[in-house]
Amino acid sequence: MRLSLQSLWDVIALLIAEWGALFKGVYKRPVARACWLLLCSPLLVLWQCLTQLCLALDELCFPRYHHIEIRSPVFVLGPPRSGTTYLHRQLAESSSQYATASAWELFFAASILQKKLFRGLSYLDRRMGRPLSRTFDFLEKRAVQQFSQTHPGSLKEPEEDYYALQPWLRCSGVMLAFPSWKGFRRLLPGSAEMSDNYRRESLALYRRCLQKQLYVHGSGLTLLSKNASFSSWLDLLPEFFPDARYVICMRSPFETVPSMLSTADLAQRGFFAETHAQEMHTVLLNNMRAHYQVLNDQIPKSDDGQVVVVSHQEIKMSLEAVFGLFTSKLGLQVSEPYQESLRKRAESSKTFQSRHHYNLADYEVDEEDLRQNFPMTVSTLQGEGL
Repeated sequence: MRLSLQSLWDVIALLIAEWGALFKGVYKRPVARACWLLLCSPLLVLWQCLTQLCLALDELCFPRYHHIEIRSPVFVLGPPRSGTTYLHRQLAESSSQYATASAWELFFAASILQKKLFRGLSYLDRRMGRPLSRTFDFLEKRAVQQFSQTHPGSLKEPEEDYYALQPWLRCSGVMLAFPSWKGFRRLLPGSAEMSDNYRRESLALYRRCLQKQLYVHGSGLTLLSKNASFSSWLDLLPEFFPDARYVICMRSPFETVPSMLSTADLAQRGFFAETHAQEMHTVLLNNMRAHYQVLNDQIPKSDDGQVVVVSHQEIKMSLEAVFGLFTSKLGLQVSEPYQESLRKRAESSKTFQSRHHYNLADYEVDEEDLRQNFPMTVSTLQGEGL
C-alpha cells in the first residue's frame, strides 16, 4: 500500500515538475510540449490508478505468485548501445525453455490480472480472424516509426523488462519523456541524486515483477532478462539473484556514448521534450561512465561459470562461437531448430548494417575521459585466446 501511494504521489510530483518547466520556458517547442502534456497527463494518472488497482487485486486473487522461485535466471547486460537487444532476442528464440517478457506485457500488463486479460483478448481475437491484431499492427507501425532507426522492433518482441517498474516510476528510460522531474535520477549510478536504498527497494519490486511473469508464463521456465540499464546495478543484483548467470555485452565507449546521446536526442524529440540546456547529456554521460566502471569492478568477483563477456564485434562476426561459449560456460541449451539455423543467422549478422548514424564529434565529450574512465572488460573469447 505504501509503495502504491508513493507511486501516485510521484506521478503528481512529476506532472507538477513538467508543467512548471514548461511555464519557465525550459522546452524548445513549448506549444507542442503543452499539447503532448495535455494529452498525456490525464492518461498517465488514469492508467496509474488502474494499474495500481490491478496490482492490489493480484494480492487477493493470485497470492501464490510470492512462492515462485526464480532459479538460475539469465541476465543480458552491457552498456547501452552495446548489442544487448540483438543478443537478447537471439537467446529468446534459441530455446522454448526461456520466459522473457514482450514489450506489450511490460508497458500495458504489469499485474497478473492484466496479463491474463490481454491473453484472453488475444485468444478471442485469433478465433475471430485477428481483426484487433491487424488494427494494432497498423497503428504500431506509425507510432514507433520514429524509433525504428535506434531501436527497431515491435510490441510483440522481447524487451527490457525493467519497464515492468513503470507503475512505480522506477524505470529510468521514462526520464527521456519527462526530463524535468529529478526523481528518476535516484536510480542512476553516477548521479548525485542516486540512492542505494532506493535501488534496493526497486530491485525488490523488480523481483516481484519477475515472479508474476513466471506465474503466468510457467514456473518451470528459466527467466531470461535483458536490462542494459542494470549493468550499473551489478553491484546489487547478486543480493537478489545469487545464482544468476550473466551475459555481458561490451563495446567501445567511443561508439556507445555518441550512439546513446543520439538515441536520447531522437527520443526527446519524439516526446517534444528537447530542452535549451544540455543537462540531460551530462546526466547520461555520467551514468554511462558508471556502467563501464561497475562492470569492470564486479565482473572479476563473479564465479567462472556465472558470467560470460562478449564484444559487440564478436556478436556481429562470430555468433556461432558466442553461442558455443554460452553452452560451455553457462550451460545454456540451444534447441535443435535454432542450432540448425545458427549458421544462417551468423552470416546475416555479419552483413547487418544499422540505419542509426551518429558522430562523436557532434557532442561535447572529452575523449580523454573516455580513454581513462570507461574501462573495457576483456571478452571471454579473447581471454581464452580464441
